[in-house]
Amino acid sequence: MKVMIMKPNETVPPIEPVLALVDGELSHAKRWSYRLILLLASVVVTALLSLWVTEPKPLPTRLHVAFGAMTCIGFGWIGVLTWILTRRKCPTVLDRLATAWMATAACCVSLVVSLSIALVRNDIRAALAAGGTGLVLLSLALLLLNKAYSLRAKLRARLKELQSSVPATMTSLL
Repeated sequence: MKVMIMKPNETVPPIEPVLALVDGELSHAKRWSYRLILLLASVVVTALLSLWVTEPKPLPTRLHVAFGAMTCIGFGWIGVLTWILTRRKCPTVLDRLATAWMATAACCVSLVVSLSIALVRNDIRAALAAGGTGLVLLSLALLLLNKAYSLRAKLRARLKELQSSVPATMTSLL
């Protein structure tokens, strides 16, 4: 353990609020909810793959594309959730950015595929429904992405502020 030597006019910011934030960030309930979502994503991908592989008749190309896109989205979520659960107790801003990018990519792929299928079938109502729903979901995903980037900027600013206020001997402990 290192001993800090401080000048009389220097103050150290309290560490307890930071530790409470880190400990509470991924609580036991959140951890179990991530596990449940991971399980559901795995079940959905397994069901999709089993439907895709066991289809007795040849499928149209657009159906292969749809199954492939949905499977890729499912595998992406499985990867992100596994990454979050295996890294550490506290999700970082990087985890939030990764999940926001996954949501944005999934919404984009879903919008393009569903809209393409509806347009190929010449079904205007389905195209409007798919486009409207897809745009709503994509805007929500972009909102999450924006919030993740603004949180990262805020945390970086706070880190710079803390680094400038912590004495030089204290920074070696961090």
